[in-house]
Amino acid sequence: MPQFCCVVNCGSRSNRDNLHFYRIPQVLKHAHRTDLNELSALRRQKWLEAIKRKDFSETKIKNARVCSKHFISGKPSELAEKLNPDWVPSV
Repeated sequence: MPQFCCVVNCGSRSNRDNLHFYRIPQVLKHAHRTDLNELSALRRQKWLEAIKRKDFSETKIKNARVCSKHFISGKPSELAEKLNPDWVPSV
């Protein structure tokens, strides 16, 4: 089944474009790492703001993908790399 980029006005599809697709980050729930929990929640919020979809339910978010076109390096940065421009997709 082909994947589609969920970013508004992006028509990328996995079955015709040679791109990678990335899930929207989950919020971490580590008992002893509240700093990571908060950082992951912030990152998820920023991704959703960047994607600009008003029709997103939790089910749609779970299945949504963002293509590599929306990252300078072609992929998202690591959670701890908050200053990296690829921490959030660009649109």
